[in-house]
Amino acid sequence: MGVLLDHVRGYYGVINSGDADAIAEYFTDDAVHYYTRMAPHRGREIAERAAWAVQNMEAEWSMYNGIDDGEQAVIGWAMKWRHPE
Repeated sequence: MGVLLDHVRGYYGVINSGDADAIAEYFTDDAVHYYTRMAPHRGREIAERAAWAVQNMEAEWSMYNGIDDGEQAVIGWAMKWRHPE
């Protein structure tokens, strides 16, 4: 397991906390998350959205597997959540 994958595992270790500050430590200001059903989020906005999802939708992420080559990582993950309505 490489340093990059360790970083990704660390992120998955804090994302379920709902702590936006802790989650934000894993992103640079120019980081971008792309989604299939909403506009991209950037920088701290990524962390704030994840914290909102934990607090309002009981969101929970799990990382199952991953590999990296030192520059890129590929992971298997899942998210479960409760629809707010």
